[in-house]
Amino acid sequence: MSTSIADTIDEVITECAGAPVPVDAVFFEAGLTSSVIVAVHERLQSALGTRFPVGVFFDHPTRQALAEHLTRATAAGQVGPAAVVPEGEWTARSRRDLRTQLRRRKG
Repeated sequence: MSTSIADTIDEVITECAGAPVPVDAVFFEAGLTSSVIVAVHERLQSALGTRFPVGVFFDHPTRQALAEHLTRATAAGQVGPAAVVPEGEWTARSRRDLRTQLRRRKG
């Protein structure tokens, strides 16, 4: 399952970023913007069929760290099934969460 999650993360990030991101590169240092992270978050939740907070990208800021975390969290049942939420509504919520995380990081 680990390889599947890692492969999915790689595919989604490459699609959203428009280019591959090295496995050990920190997302923001690799040029991913907050809007790209929100898109990756939404697509990963859909692709994996789970829900997890956007803050996971700050706590696990590389592809490798994110894959390891999501693999462990999935196995432990710490991520839940994806809820059906209207796309525009979820995007607004995701962006608010991301802005909050960015403000905390800067502050």
